[in-house]
Amino acid sequence: MVNQTPLSVVKYPIGIESRIRHIYQRLSIGKNDIILIVGIFGTGGIGKITISKDIYDQISSQFKGSCFLEEVRETSKQTGENLVGDRASFGSGSRIIIITRDQQLLKSFEVDSKYEVEILDDNEALWLFSLHAFKKDEPLDGYVELSKQVIKYAQGLPLALTVLGSDVKGQSIYQWKSALDKYKNIPNGKIQKVLLVSYEGLDDIEREIFLDIAFFFKGESLPDVMKIFDYCGFFSRPWNQEA
Repeated sequence: MVNQTPLSVVKYPIGIESRIRHIYQRLSIGKNDIILIVGIFGTGGIGKITISKDIYDQISSQFKGSCFLEEVRETSKQTGENLVGDRASFGSGSRIIIITRDQQLLKSFEVDSKYEVEILDDNEALWLFSLHAFKKDEPLDGYVELSKQVIKYAQGLPLALTVLGSDVKGQSIYQWKSALDKYKNIPNGKIQKVLLVSYEGLDDIEREIFLDIAFFFKGESLPDVMKIFDYCGFFSRPWNQEA
């Protein structure tokens, strides 16, 4: 017998448990007469891999064999790797979890169920940030309003909250204000690196749409923006059918 090292080593698993429950329900563990493919999708830095590793740790021992493949995107670019293959190639009772930023990919693989990982709400975000910045469940006196500004900037992304909390840890109020001013003009490099992967995965038209939204239509209603794109020949509805 070999002791299996847990994959999930997240320091502060804020908000993970509730999201795991939603995914676990879709897996129907115990029904060994079926094969299920479940998709988990969401933006970069939202915690998809962290959640998936936690689920893997919980259920892998219930199967005869298990495997967690990482960096599939990079590998497939080099080898043209078939991500899953034919469903019939798996034994009865198998569970396949696909993690992606691209919801359209899940459609092409005809997953049985999919789950969109939600951003942290304001309370969860403040809790996670405080643990990294202060090693406490809430901000220190004098830092509450500044912490709320960070929460707004991070927009509920666990990665951003973790990175920013570590960056300002132990800093004075003056240094916090300086860091916040800097983030507004020069985004944190660690966060940008993760989010850039999503942008690079877009085709040329999708990139144009993304940049137009970022520069000209931020905060505008989706139906109005889609009408403009359709009029300009950007074919926004096929690109965003479920909107």
